[in-house]
Amino acid sequence: DGQTQQFRSAATTLGAALAQQGIELSLGDSLEPSAETPLTGALSASLQRGRAINIMLAGDMLTQYSAAASVGEALAQAGIALQGEDFSEPAEDQPVPADGSIRVVRVTESVQLVQEIIPHQTSWQPDDTAELDTISVIQLGQDGVQASRVRVRFEDGQEVERQNETERILVQPVEQINGYGTNIVIRTAVVDGVTIEYYRAVQVFATSYSPCRSGVPNQCFNGSSPWVVTQCTFLATEPAS
Repeated sequence: DGQTQQFRSAATTLGAALAQQGIELSLGDSLEPSAETPLTGALSASLQRGRAINIMLAGDMLTQYSAAASVGEALAQAGIALQGEDFSEPAEDQPVPADGSIRVVRVTESVQLVQEIIPHQTSWQPDDTAELDTISVIQLGQDGVQASRVRVRFEDGQEVERQNETERILVQPVEQINGYGTNIVIRTAVVDGVTIEYYRAVQVFATSYSPCRSGVPNQCFNGSSPWVVTQCTFLATEPAS
């Protein structure tokens, strides 16, 4: 404790001489030279009293008594080695804090291969081999696959960082090409007893106003009369150039 004492002793070892003076060695004390040093002449010795040091390691608290001056020395005396990316708080080269608290953080890393789907694109183009108003598939599309190598850092088993290192396309996406038919095919239909030629038939809905078709027998409405929606087929008979 910063005090100097001088005495004479006929003991055979330094430890026995200290005991004769009432200086007992406690757990964690640091004595230089050691207590087993024989007394063969004048000798100077240094005694540093140990203190409680609490080391938090992987969620567990380890308490030891030590006179270590630095964090690294205290960890070494406790048999705790920092490996790889492990670190301590405070750092190894820092003095042991006044409250004797040290935290050891175990660091591990893993490399993961993550795959992602690359959606394919779709385009449209005219297809003169397909009939008008039809849809064809000229080229079938396919999604691609991209892989990335991800390095994940864990501190005391908890993920703290994720970093993409490399990316590589394993399968190139293939664009899907759809065709819309442009080939005009003339067909015939009989409408009201007349045979007509047409090239396109479209289903449409026609809305008409009919005051006498309200759904009530023998009754016509004036004013807010109902509207009637009728489904019909529209035939295009004059192809565009």
